[in-house]
Amino acid sequence: MIAKKTMTAERLKLVAFAVALPLALAGCQSGGNTSRGSVAPSLTPAPEPQVAAVSGRWKPYSNGQPAYGYSEFKSGTYAAYPPDGKNTLAIGTYIATANGANITYYSAARKQDVKVACTLTSPAVMDCQTQDGTQVQLRKTQA
Repeated sequence: MIAKKTMTAERLKLVAFAVALPLALAGCQSGGNTSRGSVAPSLTPAPEPQVAAVSGRWKPYSNGQPAYGYSEFKSGTYAAYPPDGKNTLAIGTYIATANGANITYYSAARKQDVKVACTLTSPAVMDCQTQDGTQVQLRKTQA
């Protein structure tokens, strides 16, 4: 009986610790006590310049005509899908720049890595060029 009470007490301590630790860390990240005029450093890196502008779903256009499928940009991850969204045509990463994004992805169709440089020409349009010179325009359909 004593061993059972001790195990229950140990479990309660573990649960209390598991709940208290995230709360304590949140307090540290919120800046803590700044009464002396100092500002606590942020533990979260500053966002890239155009992350919000680039994030979302984009429809490709080639020579002014809608192209196959759509692309998604989310938290540094890039993916391209067919219209039904059932398969992944390409998967990779992107880095937002001051005026667009640089994308590196693996193309399932080409079976190779592809690099693309995109420039925002408006909040809902990006002009992109692949490393081999292919040009495509992306038009934002969802934020």
